[in-house]
Amino acid sequence: MIFPRFVLTGLLFLVALSGALVAFRLGMPMPFMMGSLLTTALAIALFPQGFPERYVFAPRLRTVMLAVIGVAIGAQMTPEIVARAPEMALSLLGVLLFVPIAHGMNYVILRRFAQYPPNDALFSASPGGFVESITLAEEYGADVKRVTIQHFLRVILVILIVPLALSIYLGHPIGVARGNVLALQFVPPVQIALIANVALAGFLLARFLRIPAGMLTGPLFIAALIAGFGGPDLSVPTWFVALAQVVVGTALGVRFQGLTRKQLVQSTWWCLITVIAMLALAAVFANALHRISGLSFESVFISYAPGGLTEMGLIALSLSANSAVVVFHHLLRIIATVLQMTLYLRYRRNRRV
Repeated sequence: MIFPRFVLTGLLFLVALSGALVAFRLGMPMPFMMGSLLTTALAIALFPQGFPERYVFAPRLRTVMLAVIGVAIGAQMTPEIVARAPEMALSLLGVLLFVPIAHGMNYVILRRFAQYPPNDALFSASPGGFVESITLAEEYGADVKRVTIQHFLRVILVILIVPLALSIYLGHPIGVARGNVLALQFVPPVQIALIANVALAGFLLARFLRIPAGMLTGPLFIAALIAGFGGPDLSVPTWFVALAQVVVGTALGVRFQGLTRKQLVQSTWWCLITVIAMLALAAVFANALHRISGLSFESVFISYAPGGLTEMGLIALSLSANSAVVVFHHLLRIIATVLQMTLYLRYRRNRRV
């Protein structure tokens, strides 16, 4: 039975929230995002007939949540962080080296060992730019479904592996499972209004400028400017951050809809190999930059781990690393990935002319 969309969305949210609370009680890393994601994916697998074709979970609610999360992340760009900007120059330059190495490494794996056709391998191998890679794949005649699955699984596997790996490395679970995350905090109405206006202004600005992941990066940019110059408090309550993770995790879990077992197993295997290779490369860069510049290994590792910009920002937020710095690195990773693919395709086209 297929419920009306608004009923299905409400039921799915309750199911995802229940899974998130169970994960929270079990002490899982990133419990609200992981718990909701895994619960939603399980619901999709067990009751595929209950979901309409191409069902998307609450896209407007997700946009609102991401905009406010953008404000929460940007609010961490304190004047002290601004003063330390020169210290990040080396790690930002490292991103420009990391991207082509990771892309080339993935291409070899997918082309030579997985036997993907050249264009499928090229667009599936990119270490970022989910939407842009899929758009280019469609334009150049690659298998769009294969590229979509590959990038979706890349994001999923990174946000599953990174918190777990860091929890083992640090010796305690990371994420909002720590502390009094579920305690209701009083937020003055003036602060709520300010957060809402910054979120809306940032979203509209990013949409006008066509900035990648604009619903997150636009509000992040404006909030970072305000906080970086010592402006008013834009802190978002931790319970709202947890709720946003449930929404984001549910939206990701829904994307498992329509996958066959064979597609899922094959894509997961090769995606796992490429993700482990990229995370190993990220660890090499993080260790080198930690030794050279003294930057925290965990922060640099999260800054290079090739997950989604939104999800990595949430992981950084949960780890108490500076999310604004982490997201800035990931935004550069996405821009560098799209730019190098565009330049390569233009070069290839010119050679054929």
